[in-house]
Amino acid sequence: MGGSRAGWINEAPNLLLVCEPCNGFFEDHPAVSYEAGWKVQSWRSPGDVAVRYADGRLYRLGADGRRTVVAEVRV
Repeated sequence: MGGSRAGWINEAPNLLLVCEPCNGFFEDHPAVSYEAGWKVQSWRSPGDVAVRYADGRLYRLGADGRRTVVAEVRV
């Protein structure tokens, strides 16, 4: 397992609660995971990356733990 000393690593915009099978999918399919915002490249700010949720919407995760819709369900 990797790790980081970066202070922002455990802040709300960088955290998603997911089950173990989903986390395995994210690790096994990085291109899809980066596109959906489930993984974030180290050089990007997590708060600037939209995350696709199971409802199909894209959200931005805020420092206060809230999420804001940035795009509705795609067809």
